[in-house]
Amino acid sequence: MQRRRSYPAPSLLRPPHAARRDRVQRRALRPSALCTLRSAPCRSSLCVHGIVAGSVPGFAVHYPLRSFVKGIDALDCVVFRAPLAPSLVVIAAARPSLASLRPSLLSVLLVLLVLLVLHALAFASISFTIWEDRVITYLLLSYVILAGFSAPTVHLRYRIRGFSVLFAGCVRAMAASMVCREEQHPYCHVTLPPEPPLLILILVLAVPTAALGRPWAVRRFLQTSTSENGVAGIVLPWLLPIVLLQSPAHWIAEWLDTADVLGRK
Repeated sequence: MQRRRSYPAPSLLRPPHAARRDRVQRRALRPSALCTLRSAPCRSSLCVHGIVAGSVPGFAVHYPLRSFVKGIDALDCVVFRAPLAPSLVVIAAARPSLASLRPSLLSVLLVLLVLLVLHALAFASISFTIWEDRVITYLLLSYVILAGFSAPTVHLRYRIRGFSVLFAGCVRAMAASMVCREEQHPYCHVTLPPEPPLLILILVLAVPTAALGRPWAVRRFLQTSTSENGVAGIVLPWLLPIVLLQSPAHWIAEWLDTADVLGRK
């Protein structure tokens, strides 16, 4: 009769480092190890708790300070203190390592160049120097041209150029409507609104085109890259049409009130 050969248990055949790896994985799956500052759910939970924890001291600090600080009520203190704790959580979660804090010569020169450019742009922040509507149009069109030539493939490059031409047309159409301020008086011409019959026609057409057609067009563009899922599946068919419907509804109600269509009180 042949004797049956005995084999050791499978756990005894595993090397020591495999058992150590299993222990580390089991320890990582514990609920206490999931809530760290590096995990996104824990950061969100800590931010929500931080808003509540910051609002309570802000409301309490208002009472001893109201006799010294005039014009600040309890709501101001709550609004100021509520974002403080979430900001500390984000700073603690995204703190840089010591190795990244060692500046190189190139990084120092880059920071100085950015500060120099920002200092030069500060003089263009007033309307006496640069008109914002024309600058924004120029910057948007320049960015579109650069994005069209920087595509990695030829097919994507032609597609981006086609979308860029459409985007440039939309930017030019938006720039046709202009609102002037007092300091731009001699050189700026205000785009006058149309007369009431044409205005009502525009507002009526804005409901199906802007409020319903624009989300559909955006979704069609996103479908080319399968990017219409996730949050876009909620924002485009539901939230965006509601927001866009509020604008023509407001102006129609404003016209009904100013034109006394419903009669005076």
